[in-house]
Amino acid sequence: MNEKFEHLIERAERLMARIESVLPQPLTAPDWTAAIAWRYRKRSSGHGTLEPVRHVGAMQLGDLKEIEVQKEKIERNTRQFVQGQPANNVL
Repeated sequence: MNEKFEHLIERAERLMARIESVLPQPLTAPDWTAAIAWRYRKRSSGHGTLEPVRHVGAMQLGDLKEIEVQKEKIERNTRQFVQGQPANNVL
């Protein structure tokens, strides 16, 4: 093969390696069995990923104080959802 052509190919490969090093990694599906909660983390590159929340604080509805009206609304809304009736997204 022509020496100049080989040199061009080598330079192109080095350039591609440098470009690939700054590109975001390809997205992969999370392992949904790894956690019960997930958070979205945005990176400085502008791209983000879903990361498992390793330690989720266990709370019961009774642990929430001074919000009885709101809890009643959420409970009613959840019952409506489970029964197939119109319901709001409370998240």
